[in-house]
Amino acid sequence: MTEIASGFVEIGFILGVHGIQGEVCVKPNTSFPELRFCKAGRRWLRQQVSGTETIEEVELVEGREHPGRKGWILRLGNLLVQLVKEDDRPLLEEDEFYTRDLVGMGVILKVWFLQEEKLPIVSSSEEHGHKILMKSPWQMLQSPVGSGGVISLLSCHNMIENLSQMGLEYIQICSIKNRCIGGSSLLLGFAHSQNADVGVQIPQDTMDLEESFGMVFSMNFMKKLARQTNKLQFYAIPTLSSQVEMVEKKWVDVVPSSPNSYELCCTICSCLNACSPDKVCTMEITG
Repeated sequence: MTEIASGFVEIGFILGVHGIQGEVCVKPNTSFPELRFCKAGRRWLRQQVSGTETIEEVELVEGREHPGRKGWILRLGNLLVQLVKEDDRPLLEEDEFYTRDLVGMGVILKVWFLQEEKLPIVSSSEEHGHKILMKSPWQMLQSPVGSGGVISLLSCHNMIENLSQMGLEYIQICSIKNRCIGGSSLLLGFAHSQNADVGVQIPQDTMDLEESFGMVFSMNFMKKLARQTNKLQFYAIPTLSSQVEMVEKKWVDVVPSSPNSYELCCTICSCLNACSPDKVCTMEITG
């Protein structure tokens, strides 16, 4: 132990915080650590404030040994909380928020849909029927179903209902290319302020909404849509598809010179068919 001014004896010093429960790690400087750090009661902290040494009384609530660091973990009461001016907070990046700014806000879930769901490619020949084409003797030829597939994805395993029970009020669904486009927070606020079921974010000068869409859906509308998936529209897109087929009991490769098949696609924009026009809002992203 080391004697210091004002009749106090140094028994250790704080190495830093421990965990997120307000505990601190102390390196002991005493022959009686169990007495000093386990027995609850008054203790004193010495610190330098603006070049002046101060001694502040604190309450030791509990303590325990930390063998791994050869120190002690203490929980102290009535510690001061460090403050800064509200206007001195660092600026945040887009879509970042301080915790206090989120109080009272609804929850939004972002789904980065990778278009993993696929549908078989079918023959466009009416003479022989629209049969499923084969990529190999044991594998069907398939193509991505399109962004509308996220609706069936969210409808699986009672997912929408479970998300609603978690307190989510909105779901935002964006295309992969739309990750870096700003305005998602504005879109949510705009849709909420208009009491809209669907908010659509349209990037300026976009040529293909399917490639750069951003949409916000209320949970109530998602529940409705999950029960009305027949409102989603599929489109048959003519395409060239190399395939294999059975010819005289042998599998042969077929390389077409003109479109020989249909890809079945569904865009997420077709969900607007299930929404009243006065419940849809749009926002154009410029710049």
